[in-house]
Amino acid sequence: MQRRGVLATLLLLSLAANVFVLAYWAASTTRARMGVLQPAPVAMAYRIAERLPEPASSSLRARLSALEPELDRERSLYEEALARGAAAMARDTVDRAALAAAIEEARQHRGRIGDLLTEAFVETVAELPAGTRRLLVERFADRR
Repeated sequence: MQRRGVLATLLLLSLAANVFVLAYWAASTTRARMGVLQPAPVAMAYRIAERLPEPASSSLRARLSALEPELDRERSLYEEALARGAAAMARDTVDRAALAAAIEEARQHRGRIGDLLTEAFVETVAELPAGTRRLLVERFADRR
């Protein structure tokens, strides 16, 4: 009987440890995904460039490098808009119009970052031979 009690206790401890690890993992990945600044689109564009065949890989990296000053400016404006939104939320009384304006401005700057990256990618892909583009589409389809 005592052995069952020990096993039951160990089972409960194991379950608690698993729940803790799962909760920790979920919290850390959620926190990472919901990070305020999220430079992920630019980093993702560079990762895509690494996977493209040459000369497309070099071409996309060159385009991204040329866009860095504008991307940095947009990212800075995005961060400033987020800071204004955070300040509006931290006040005792929320100024709804100011908060909405800050969020909308942040969305515009983040959208501009996406537009710049999209343009660089489209220009790079447009230069690829048709056969290479088909191979890329096939590789993408195989991952699904």
